[in-house]
Amino acid sequence: HIVLFLVLLDSLFCGMQLVLKDSFASSLYLATPLLSSILFHLVYLKSNTNVFTAELLSMLSRCVYHSLETAYCIGVLPLKFLQYEYIYFDASRCMILTAFVAVHSFLSLFCLELHCLGSDVLQQAGMLGEWRCVPDLTRLKSISPKPTEWSYHNCPYPRGAVVRCKGRYYEAMATLNTCTPTSPSQFIYPIAFVLGDPQRTKTLE
Repeated sequence: HIVLFLVLLDSLFCGMQLVLKDSFASSLYLATPLLSSILFHLVYLKSNTNVFTAELLSMLSRCVYHSLETAYCIGVLPLKFLQYEYIYFDASRCMILTAFVAVHSFLSLFCLELHCLGSDVLQQAGMLGEWRCVPDLTRLKSISPKPTEWSYHNCPYPRGAVVRCKGRYYEAMATLNTCTPTSPSQFIYPIAFVLGDPQRTKTLE
């Protein structure tokens, strides 16, 4: 605790020095990670109420957010506050290195999260499912009971179930379906492909 207190005290001192020497706009660069972290953990992570996908999506969101945060602290802050005449850096190379840092951080965090969470995430990934938009509304007249609004309370939906979501009708295509029908397939397919197969996931671990 003493070490953490000293680190916090030193960070506050350095931050105040930067605020006094630079403009207020420059100090916002230091406050951005803190404000973003508060919004991410207290607002965004708690906004996902679907219990069937909350843990999986939260895990992926944490990996993406913290990898971007790492890239920001390594690739943006140093270039902002170390601008002197005798220091030269190539902006394009710095951007490439920052991108490598973000990708490396994401893969490291992703593998660590998989190792910690284990089978729960694999089960949720296998239940994401797939939805198909129903263009022919005349077909819905023969369905009984009438399609109801999609809700995570009724998940998982079996194959062939028809629901209404945001004014459109969707049919469940997989054996079990828990993702929102309006979720972009470009986002769902890679997750289901990588995490839906235990062998692929074991290779990542």
